[in-house]
Amino acid sequence: MTIRAALPDEASAVYEVISQGRARLAALDIDQWQGGRPDLALIRSDIAAGCCRIAMEEGRIAATMALFTNGEPSYDQLADGKWLTTSHSSRPTYACVHRVAVADRALGRGFAKRMLLFAEEEARERGRVSVRIDTHPGNAPMRALLARCGYEECGLILLDESFGEATRERIALEKLVAR
Repeated sequence: MTIRAALPDEASAVYEVISQGRARLAALDIDQWQGGRPDLALIRSDIAAGCCRIAMEEGRIAATMALFTNGEPSYDQLADGKWLTTSHSSRPTYACVHRVAVADRALGRGFAKRMLLFAEEEARERGRVSVRIDTHPGNAPMRALLARCGYEECGLILLDESFGEATRERIALEKLVAR
C-alpha cells in the first residue's frame, strides 16, 4: 500500500470511494454527507489544491482523505468546549483532515487508521503541532476509530447551512502530534 496525492484524472475514482462511504452512512441512518456534499466538484478542487490523498492497493484506490494545513475557518470557534491547542485559521499551527472514506472492498483492513497516521506524519513534517478533525455525532464507527488513534473530543462546531446537512453539529477532535 502506498499513500500519495491524488491526480486530476483520479477524481471520479476518488468520488466513487466517497459515494460508497456516503451509502454506508445512510445505511446506518446517519445524515452526514447526505446533503449532496462532498460532490465531484469539491473532490476536483481538493485535488487541484494538492490536498486529496489516496491509499493505493493493487493499482486501485482503497481509501481517501483531504488534508489541509492552511487553516479551517469553521474551527475558529467551538460552539461548546475548547481545543487542545490555541490556534486561529489565519495562522494555523494545526493540520485538518476531512472526507475520510474507505472503498467497500478495503473495509476492516486498517486503511482509515493508516490514512490518519499518514496525516499526522505529514502534519509534523509541515511544522504543525496537532491534527484536527470533525465528525457527525452519530458516526460511532468514526468516533471509535478516532478515540483508538488518540484523538480527543474537544467540543462542537456548526456546519454552514450551505452544506445541506440536516444535522449541522459536528464533534470536533484534536490530537497533538509534535515530537
